[in-house]
Amino acid sequence: MAGPFLILLVIAHLQAVLVAWGLALLTARGLPRLRLRLPPGATGRLSLAFGCYGLAALAESLDHTRSDWIYVNQISPWNGLFFVFLSSGLALLAAAVRGGRGLHGLLLALVVASGLGYATIGKAGPIAVQVALLVVMLQLWWRCFHDWRLWLYPLFTVGLTTLFGALLNSSGDQLWHLFIGPAGSISLLLLWLILRRADRTTRPNG
Repeated sequence: MAGPFLILLVIAHLQAVLVAWGLALLTARGLPRLRLRLPPGATGRLSLAFGCYGLAALAESLDHTRSDWIYVNQISPWNGLFFVFLSSGLALLAAAVRGGRGLHGLLLALVVASGLGYATIGKAGPIAVQVALLVVMLQLWWRCFHDWRLWLYPLFTVGLTTLFGALLNSSGDQLWHLFIGPAGSISLLLLWLILRRADRTTRPNG
């Protein structure tokens, strides 16, 4: 693949990396009042979560370089890292809003299961793990923030990306490939807006 469309594809993937890592930096440096509301080390975990999403996007981009940026439904080391980093991001988002060794141990076990599942049965393993992690994350974030925008997160990160991926697979039209990365970036920006609102509304006395 070559020409302007290739440039657009590369931009669509690289923006996902830059948006995620930019939010990681913003989270690490900001949200001073929210630190009082969340468990110790929460902002560090949030920053790492966004960083993991950036690594997932980077792994996906590197995987595409092996297929001339044409989407191929394949099993590969880079694709495996993509799923592991996505699971790690979800686990860290959940761990950031609730402490406890039991929960954190469970989340770590699920991330390990994601990697092992990919290595043994392919994509079905990590996808199942991600569904479980997403349910836990949404439940914990809703209890903590009560922000209606939280429910837009699965719409963009699961609903639209899955829809665009299905259209891409069924039609073979690479145009749908352009929309997957931006939909993921919008989902992360929604999480950032939730965190910013929570930081503004948290009083200094906690």
